[in-house]
Amino acid sequence: MSLRYAGRVGTGMNDALLASLRKRLTPLVRPATPLGRQPSGSREGAHWVEPRLVVEVAFTEWTRDGILRHPTLVGLREAKTPREVRREDPMNVAGVVLTNADRVLYPEQGLTKRDLARYYEVVAPLMLPHVADRPLSLVRCPAGTGKACFFQKHWGGRLPEAVDTVAIRERGSQTKPYTVIRDAAGLVSLVQHGVLEFHLWGARADNVEAPDRMVFDLDPAPVVSWERVRAGARALRALLEDVGLESWIKTTGGKGIHVVVPIARRSTWEEVSGFARALAERMAREAPGEYLARASKAARKGKIFVDWLRNTRGATAVAPWSSRARPTAPVSAPIAWEELDRLTSGDQFHVADVPALISRRTRDPWRGMLASKQRLTRSMTARLEA
Repeated sequence: MSLRYAGRVGTGMNDALLASLRKRLTPLVRPATPLGRQPSGSREGAHWVEPRLVVEVAFTEWTRDGILRHPTLVGLREAKTPREVRREDPMNVAGVVLTNADRVLYPEQGLTKRDLARYYEVVAPLMLPHVADRPLSLVRCPAGTGKACFFQKHWGGRLPEAVDTVAIRERGSQTKPYTVIRDAAGLVSLVQHGVLEFHLWGARADNVEAPDRMVFDLDPAPVVSWERVRAGARALRALLEDVGLESWIKTTGGKGIHVVVPIARRSTWEEVSGFARALAERMAREAPGEYLARASKAARKGKIFVDWLRNTRGATAVAPWSSRARPTAPVSAPIAWEELDRLTSGDQFHVADVPALISRRTRDPWRGMLASKQRLTRSMTARLEA
């Protein structure tokens, strides 16, 4: 048996696991490397042990030198011996080479990286018109939902070939790189890098100061019935129609519903957030026992928070057709308003059943959204405030 150096891992370990590893490795200490020669990437003064234990490591890709990139320790593989370890053969989805394709990302469903990559390959024609060429923030779970996940606003490190960035000014004059994708290969490349959720700006990357959509998140308190959430969506739609705006709807993959309003790129962020706030406050004013327009946990008891804050510069909302990093692998799925009465929850749709849902439909429920030319005006905001 020959051994090859593949790098080192420094994340994914808690105190209990470290103590257990130390106890297991101490009796296996040896004076020299079992690799034949000192690997160039190893640390000086490294402690070497007999190759008796096998660990599972999540990583994004292999470097040209055969080293793991962004490795995270998943755990010990007690039932596997070192002689059984083989470098996994990569596979190709949407032109992207996947490594660790059999890694389970959703343990409860047994969904693997391969499954999720193929899911995004299927939904790409419906998803990309709303996601491509927009600044994205990401939720990454390199070892799946059963391990640590993190929210990433700014891309760091080496970019996958199918992924780009856009520099966006934040506080002061500082700029930061935000992820941008163009095609299905971009979606799958990010899945290869452990991305489970895509969150998008309400503006496109070519002009982030010109918002082109609003998102209202109906976020219910735990005791609020689903029928009240559906009623809230209808009430919000009616208010929008009253000022002359058409809206579209989707599940969040969580507790609530998103109502989405496309607008022409002629308004400022200040104007968009002002309108969104006025609408949320109008709902709270007309039905104070049902809705509130401020993010107060103390005041939210028994009510639905009409979250308008997603319409401020730099805020994001989960993308249509995005999976969520939650145990049941739910999806934020667009639906038609006619389907609302049949909707039973905000996490009704899941990665495993969405392809069948798409095949059953005769048309895209969001067809026509991107062709909408409706404009947001100051008189609309004034009408809501009256």
